[in-house]
Amino acid sequence: MLIGDIHRGGVIASIVGTFAVIGEADAGLIRATLVNKFRGDPSLFAAGIDFIAQRTGVPCFGPVPWFADAAKLPAEDVLALESYVSRASGGFTIAVPRLPRIANF
Repeated sequence: MLIGDIHRGGVIASIVGTFAVIGEADAGLIRATLVNKFRGDPSLFAAGIDFIAQRTGVPCFGPVPWFADAAKLPAEDVLALESYVSRASGGFTIAVPRLPRIANF
């Protein structure tokens, strides 16, 4: 499953573009696509679903509605770096660089 984040913008270009630049063997591993963080009426994205499916050759399962309460779930990966915590009690400092691509932090 290839998931695109509509919240960041350009989700159709991102998904279709990914298929355009990856190798055929890698593209063959992707069985479907999904659009995450959709706000608003999902029926407004019907043409986008059709376009993505036509251009990629795999079904698009459409948009997953925005779930505001997701912010209450425990943070993971780079999201945990958003809130800085300072505990000044020792003789050293630990710094964690925030990189544009970080996983399984």
